Amino acid sequence: MKHIVGSGHYFRQRGMSLIGLLIGLLISVLCILGSLTLYKNLIQVASESKLDSNHDGQLASAMLMIQLEVQSAGYGIDGADETHIIEHIPSTGQRQLLWRFTTDDGATFQCRGLFEKGEEEGTFRSLSLIQVESGCNGTATLNTFTWKTDAPIAVLGRWRVVDDGVVDAGLDDYVEDHDTMFDFILAPKACSPYGATGAATEDRLQLKITVPGSAFLQNADGMTVSEYEYCLPNIYPASP
Repeated sequence: MKHIVGSGHYFRQRGMSLIGLLIGLLISVLCILGSLTLYKNLIQVASESKLDSNHDGQLASAMLMIQLEVQSAGYGIDGADETHIIEHIPSTGQRQLLWRFTTDDGATFQCRGLFEKGEEEGTFRSLSLIQVESGCNGTATLNTFTWKTDAPIAVLGRWRVVDDGVVDAGLDDYVEDHDTMFDFILAPKACSPYGATGAATEDRLQLKITVPGSAFLQNADGMTVSEYEYCLPNIYPASP
C-alpha cells in the first residue's frame, strides 16, 4: 500500500513486522533466563557460604569447650594413667571419649565424656558432653558404666549433613567413608598444657582430635583435615 506525500512523491508504509516482534520477544526471554540463572547462582553461593560459616563456627566453639573439659581428666587421682581416659566405640558405632576425675581426694568421682551421634535419620551430626547415670568410681573400666547419652550435660555442636550430589565432597561423603566426624587419638608425648612451654621434656598423655573443616570438605586445594592437640596435664603414661 502506498501513500502520496507532497508533490507527487510516493513512500512505502513503515512499521513493526511480525518477525521483528518475535526477535524482540526472544531477546527478552533470553535476558530474563540469564537474570534468573544469575539469581539462582547467587542464592546457592550465599546458602553454601552460610552453611560453611556455620560449620566452621560451631567447630571452633566445640574445640574450645573440649579443651576446657578434657583438662579435668585424671584430676585429683594419684598416678592417673591411660585407664582414666579412653576412646570407646560402642556396637552402635557412635564414638565416645570417656574420662574421670575427683575434686575431693577420691571421696567421690565424676565421669564425663564426649559423644558423637547422627540425628534425624542422618540429617545432622551432634557432639555432646555426657555423664554416667550413677555409680561413677575410680576403679571400674569407663566403658562399663551406663552413660546418659539421651540426656547430655550440653550439646557442643550440631552440624547439618547435606546430600550435595557431588562424589567425594561434603560432610555426607566424609561421614559415609569414616563413620564419624570426630576421631580421638590418645598417645604419650612430651607436652605442656595450652602449649605453655616449647621445650617440654616430661611425657604426658596427649589427645589429638581430627575433624574436617568446610574448606577440606569442598576439596579446596592444599587443604587437609583439621587437627587439634591437647596436652592432658594429669594423665601420665606411667606413674610420675
